[in-house]
Amino acid sequence: MIRIAIAVAPYKDCLGSLQVARSLGRGIERVFGNRAEISTLPVADGGDGTIDALRQIEGSVTITLPATDPLGRVITAPYLWFPDKKRAIIEMALISGLALLGEGERDPLITSTFGTGELIRDALERGAERVLLGAGGSATNDAGAGAVAALGLIFRDREGNEFVPVGGTLSQVAEICDMRLKSLIAGRDISIMADVTNPLLGPNGCAAIYAPQKGAASETVLRLEREMELFARTATRFTGREVAHIPGSGAAGGLAAGLVWFCNASVTEGFRAIARETSLDRMVSDCDIVVTGEGSMDSSTFHGKAPYNVALLAKEYGKKVIAVNGVTSISSPLAADIFDGIISLGDEEPDRAIAIERAEELLENAGVRAAKMMMHLLS
Repeated sequence: MIRIAIAVAPYKDCLGSLQVARSLGRGIERVFGNRAEISTLPVADGGDGTIDALRQIEGSVTITLPATDPLGRVITAPYLWFPDKKRAIIEMALISGLALLGEGERDPLITSTFGTGELIRDALERGAERVLLGAGGSATNDAGAGAVAALGLIFRDREGNEFVPVGGTLSQVAEICDMRLKSLIAGRDISIMADVTNPLLGPNGCAAIYAPQKGAASETVLRLEREMELFARTATRFTGREVAHIPGSGAAGGLAAGLVWFCNASVTEGFRAIARETSLDRMVSDCDIVVTGEGSMDSSTFHGKAPYNVALLAKEYGKKVIAVNGVTSISSPLAADIFDGIISLGDEEPDRAIAIERAEELLENAGVRAAKMMMHLLS
């Protein structure tokens, strides 16, 4: 009997973690039949899929409420509430995420995290003493200004007008007032589960690395960086905190930085925080081989995203690990060092649109390929 752990992240714009895992499992069973014992667990790193990965925890209640998406439209968004523990778990991607926008709507100059703040506010008003916030998969680059505005922080421009800054107007902030915010967050703990280790500013900052995938052209990236630099000076002067270069402060377009500045939040590695809450550690330790993966594996994967961390955990226990991705666009020696095999759906179907339509079929085929690879790796 071969014991196989499937711990995959969601395939963005395609399938959730459980759908991916089940499709892979069907393919593996085609090869091994009843000789395989397959365990599946959704994994996340604070980005897409965080709620799915944590919904299994006993005592959770799903709260849904109307809140604003990145462009200010009212949608319904969920978060997890644990009434006995007075704790809330929020996935910002479900209200301020890139997946909520069409290709032509993506513009980090105008998108906002205000809706994320609305969810946090609801949790705090419900009595949450601790909020765990999954910060990843965002459509934004507003340094969390929208979120903290929803929590009561007041921003004013040079003329004294109150406004909610977005990525393209951060430099207009001249005055900040936190009187309303202080009473809401007093005695509360906000912990940010970051899916990346990038700082707020610089060549590895949120604008330089992530704004292009949010719709920013090269000249827009430069403007976003400049807006963020000026805002960082103002926020640092107001709070007395140097935040911009903290690892993870660039998570979710700087949402992490904003919450650290104005809410005394802490930043934690998303994957490890979620693994502690679930049975992932035990599942990996008990298996013979691990299958992980994500929709698109690229250089950002190695900045702390879930498949990379699953592989590190597998290596801690001396397990072989195979990655099955939608597409793989990295040939780093690090990838070869940490993954014993990499399979891409794009090898069978290079057309992205068609691959998304055929995702479950392609994943089942990939499961067959993974099973044959396992036979070689474990022989």
